[in-house]
Amino acid sequence: MSLGDIAAEVVDAMEARATAAGVRIALQVEGALPPIMFDGSLMERAVGNLLANAIEHTPPGGRIDVRVNARDGRHEISVNDTGPGIAAADLDRVWDRFFGAERSRSHAGGQAQGAGLGLAIVKGIVEAHGGEVQATSSAGAGATFVLSIPAGARGGG
Repeated sequence: MSLGDIAAEVVDAMEARATAAGVRIALQVEGALPPIMFDGSLMERAVGNLLANAIEHTPPGGRIDVRVNARDGRHEISVNDTGPGIAAADLDRVWDRFFGAERSRSHAGGQAQGAGLGLAIVKGIVEAHGGEVQATSSAGAGATFVLSIPAGARGGG
């Protein structure tokens, strides 16, 4: 399967949710991505969790950019939002179970939501495929989440 196909399916599925939240989503697939072996339903869940998180944390009028590319033997999906960002001290902890329920970053509506499991699930799925996750941000300047899996990934179960 191609990560570009997965990203396109998830973006299509989340478009109505984003529109209802007043958020625009843009998808960019860079070049022709060769198919790789991975568990499609798990990867769809991981990308869906990243996008749901971005929608939740992006205020009305904001934008989410989803980019998919292949380089250096890895396939990457990045999700960049124009939300409030994440404090530097919290960046490594956003992948921890239940951290989001505690305080990971302000939600667009100012209310704590969710159980704090979405990003932990993303990390587990990506690592099961031999991949890595990364979050970058500056408080007040949005956040970028990147999942990267090797081109030789297999399964995930």
